[in-house]
Formats: sequence, structure tokens, C-alpha cells
Amino acid sequence: MTLQENTANVVNSHLAAFAEGLDALVADYDESSVIITPRKVFRGLDQVRSFFDTFLREIPEGFWDAFKLNSRVEDRQFALLVWEAKPWVLYATDSLYIADSKIKVQTFASLSSNA
Repeated sequence: MTLQENTANVVNSHLAAFAEGLDALVADYDESSVIITPRKVFRGLDQVRSFFDTFLREIPEGFWDAFKLNSRVEDRQFALLVWEAKPWVLYATDSLYIADSKIKVQTFASLSSNA
């Protein structure tokens, strides 16, 4: 399997995991994983789990119906996702660095409305 194919597989798994729940989301990471946001850096599986637990609990009704993936670009071990879920999230971006079939580094930033 090429780096490109591995990256695509991990991104597919990550996107599908949102419908499967917290354990499926965390399975795409390992103890060395880091999620970097504008407010905090989350390191290791416990903090990654905490990040996604909070995210999933705070999603308003109708969010997933409004979710739209606007751009998905992959190059070797890197992926960039640009998405929205209007009216709550006007613009969001995730960048992923993938190695050993796990998301090692992720950055996340979003522009939200007051809806």
C-alpha cells in the first residue's frame, strides 16, 4: 500500500467514525497523537478522547444534516479537510499528518456563528 492509499484509508476511517461514536474516533489515534487547536494542545489518547467527547456532546440537533465537506486534499502522509455545518460552523479546517496508519498530528480551527 502506498503512503497516499494509507492516508486515504485513514481519512475515510476518520470521517466514518463520527457516525460510529467516540471509541471509533479514538481508534484512529495512538498514545503519541496530538491535536492542536487555537485554544489548546491535546496530547495522547486520554486527551484526544476528551477533545472528541466534548465535540460530540456539544453538537446541536441538525448538525450532521448540515455537514458538508467542501474540500479534501491528500498528498502522501498529509490531508487537508475543509468543511462547514451551517448555520453553526461557517468554515472549518482540519489538517492531518498520518504515519503507521494513525493520525499522529491534527490541527483544527473553525469559524462559528452564534446560532
